[in-house]
Amino acid sequence: MKKLKKDVTIKDIARIAGVSVATISRAINNRKGVRPETKEKVLKVVQRYNYFPNIYAQVLVKQKVKNIGLIFPYNLDMLMDMYLTELTSHIEDETLKYGYDLTLYFPHSTLPSEIENQYLELFRSKKVGGLLIGGVQVDDKTVRLLINEGYPFFIIGSHLNYLNYNFVDVDHKSAVEEAVSYLAEKGLKKIAYIGTPLSFSTPIEKFLGYKSALAKYNIELDTKIIFHNINSYIEAFNLCWRMITEKNVPQAFFCENDMLAWGIINSLLKAKIRIPEDVSIIGYNDTEFSNKIYPALTTIHLPIEQIAFEAVKSIIFLIEKKVNTVEPKILKASLVLRETTIK
Repeated sequence: MKKLKKDVTIKDIARIAGVSVATISRAINNRKGVRPETKEKVLKVVQRYNYFPNIYAQVLVKQKVKNIGLIFPYNLDMLMDMYLTELTSHIEDETLKYGYDLTLYFPHSTLPSEIENQYLELFRSKKVGGLLIGGVQVDDKTVRLLINEGYPFFIIGSHLNYLNYNFVDVDHKSAVEEAVSYLAEKGLKKIAYIGTPLSFSTPIEKFLGYKSALAKYNIELDTKIIFHNINSYIEAFNLCWRMITEKNVPQAFFCENDMLAWGIINSLLKAKIRIPEDVSIIGYNDTEFSNKIYPALTTIHLPIEQIAFEAVKSIIFLIEKKVNTVEPKILKASLVLRETTIK
């Protein structure tokens, strides 16, 4: 395969084929007005020089980019996270209502500089007209950069108090305080906290709710049963199994998401520990399978459909109206009692 230079342009193809740029465009897009022999000649040159038009560049010339990007923080287990799966599905449904396409992008790394470059590249290459970001780290400078550049973006499930930017989130602190208070009211005092690193505002708010509930019921904070480094089902399962073998099983577990709660449940069931008679468990998110597993999981219900609705409505408004801000929204969550807690 021959190659003229690093980037072959449509003008190069037209010169080699001996036709006009307009003829090249009509032939590539299978439009009328091109003789069969000319079209065959053009396509041979296109194939020979491996020329493929930049679709996003074409869209930019014809109209605005009607594509919204959705990107979540880097997580090895993100494809197994039912909450993210359900949220993405609802976001796609809402996006289509506005006549936009949705593209899911995976972060390249956890390094802030590389994340920053990825976000900027999506806008500068015209791959997206707006960006939905599923959470940012508390020390992330990317948000400030996007604000300064004037790009339309909207944050889902994370808010930074020191920045004035666009987001939809849930009152995590109050939700967790309600859940842990419920356990305390049942006379349970040894309540473990199973969560992810405190690098995002969401886990920080959840842990504040946990501590607030313990303080309200004069329960001492026990650092031996508080974990901030559990990111997956298997890590939760193994942690609980270690607690079982060390005979350090608490009376209850609060888990930062349902996936971690399932790991705890299965570990306890394997050891033939009764749920909820011996140990209670509360999860977070109320994903679809929370009511289908055994025992059905007591969890905190998030208004996922409303989160998706607010996020898409807001990013479309930012894009269409060419404004920089919309009113942030903090939604309510609610405790759903099922079989993993004593009623």
